[in-house]
Amino acid sequence: AKEKAQAALAEAFPETTSCEEALAALCSSAGAASAATTPQAQLDAALSWLLRSGLPDAPSTESRARVLHAGSLLVAGMAGKADYAAQISGLLETYFAEQQQKGKNTPQVMEANGLIDAVLFGTLALQLEDSNPKVASIRMRILRRLLKPTTSETVQRSLADALVPLLAKDEGANAEACKMFLEELGASQEPVRRGAAFGVAAVARAGGGASALRKLGIMDAVKAAASAEGKSSSGRRQGGLICLGELASNLGRSFEPYALSSLPLLLSSCADDKKEVQTAGR
Repeated sequence: AKEKAQAALAEAFPETTSCEEALAALCSSAGAASAATTPQAQLDAALSWLLRSGLPDAPSTESRARVLHAGSLLVAGMAGKADYAAQISGLLETYFAEQQQKGKNTPQVMEANGLIDAVLFGTLALQLEDSNPKVASIRMRILRRLLKPTTSETVQRSLADALVPLLAKDEGANAEACKMFLEELGASQEPVRRGAAFGVAAVARAGGGASALRKLGIMDAVKAAASAEGKSSSGRRQGGLICLGELASNLGRSFEPYALSSLPLLLSSCADDKKEVQTAGR
């Protein structure tokens, strides 16, 4: 009964368009609209409900998106002040420490945790000074989550989107991330290869688009992956082809010259012995 009540509460969560609306809606859902009298207490109640109930108990994609959007508005609106930023960081870190102690989670909670990293930690990092060491640690946190084999495709896309502005702030970090993602295009597990492909596209977006493809040597590496020979390299071929698709989707018309030069690879993939390579090339 309690679980049903929590799910109904999350399903009824309203659309919010400002930090103030988000804080009021989250506090109301937490039952703390009147009990939490200070901004710090309200923030604590709002995020605690979102993390432990609102997001994991949301019964639909739409309700989850509303709760998550309210969280991002709240973090963006309050983390500009150092005291609130520290409080938000502490609440998020405490939540994940609890998750580690629990051990194995349900797929729904794992998905929620990935979105918390992407949206809440990602938004927090954008409010901090670039010199703050937490920015680099959050960026690495998101990158690692993107490459986890247990991370779903939906969450991977959110993580890749969150990485773009963080990588755009640091050219060196973008180059290092690029190397890591290109190496993982040949990982043994398909979700890792997919996350690497999403990551390469994020690097290109962060680096200015098509110009980053040349500057970072992305296309040469991706084409080499997509044309890797041998049965044992089928995963790498798949990773390269997924990456080509992501680059085309993310860069749009600026990718057209590279798309033309990639056509022979796409055509040859249709005759590949491995079905997953054929599928990736379509």
